[in-house]
Amino acid sequence: MKIFNAEKIKELDKLTIEKQQITSLDLMERAALQAFLWLVNHFQDKKTVYHIFCGDGNNGGDGLVIARLLKQNYFDVHVYIVPFNENFSTDFNSNLGRLKECNLEYEVISEATEFPNIGENHIIIDAIFGIGLTRELAGWIQKLIQKINYHQSFKVSIDVPSGLFLDKKTTIAIHSDVVLTFQFPKLAFYLPDNENFIAEIVLLPIDLDVKSIESIPSTYYYTDLNKIKKRYKPISKFSHKGTQGHALLIGGCFGKIGAMVLASQAALRSGCGLATVFVPKCGYEIMQTATPEAMVITDENYHKITNIEFNFQPKAIGIGMGIGQDDETTQAFHHFLKTIPFRW
Repeated sequence: MKIFNAEKIKELDKLTIEKQQITSLDLMERAALQAFLWLVNHFQDKKTVYHIFCGDGNNGGDGLVIARLLKQNYFDVHVYIVPFNENFSTDFNSNLGRLKECNLEYEVISEATEFPNIGENHIIIDAIFGIGLTRELAGWIQKLIQKINYHQSFKVSIDVPSGLFLDKKTTIAIHSDVVLTFQFPKLAFYLPDNENFIAEIVLLPIDLDVKSIESIPSTYYYTDLNKIKKRYKPISKFSHKGTQGHALLIGGCFGKIGAMVLASQAALRSGCGLATVFVPKCGYEIMQTATPEAMVITDENYHKITNIEFNFQPKAIGIGMGIGQDDETTQAFHHFLKTIPFRW
């Protein structure tokens, strides 16, 4: 599954609108409907109280649609508008007007506004900022996000946690219990610095144009269990070590043979029929003791790899685990890369 940046996601939205002959409001309704369905499936009690914080852009528009759908299905809904621009987006304004159709009132949050009275068992929906956030948050909005974070309610962010940047370091954002993100995972979700902002990610399909998705290149991909299962090739009941491939693993140096122990065990566990490790002489007894099912050949040097030589043709080669950065090792690696194509 491709991971796109904000610019390409907006391009895909535009292409979908053109090719499917729908409006941006239709696409917003489609996305918000998926979020609504997830919410009512997970919080089925009609007594559930929702507090929805909406920015004045399209992410806020999603929040307004969710609020309307919840109200129409007889949930207790409270809407708070968090204005951060002088002009609201067109689709946001359209959905703001539609709140009147279901007699749903809203409150405008400002720097002077006291934080709403929210019960601990209530649900907070965060729809303040989406993927288009590019500037640092105003001080009063940072304080609002901090107050939301301090609250004990379950927090659901729409598309991304508000305040999260997709292309640079984030200092403050909503600490979401669940992020309901549309169509694609976002790279920022998987960066260690953002751990506090995301506890769980749920991908919601919104039927963006398939051909457009295929045609737009991406540097990053996300692989989930379903994708792995499709690639998995079951082993024949008549398979044996001679039919499952022979892997050669090259690495290790004095004090770092453990990396080769782990790598060899991983290779065998992943399905390799045979595994041979090439290590300095200091690693021989360690490898034979820790991973006796692996075969071992050694460099002439005791402490490090200086000359990579082997007399068989492996199906795959892995090199680098614990190998170190010694000059002689670097030269051996360079020589190996220059000569290895002639071995196949």
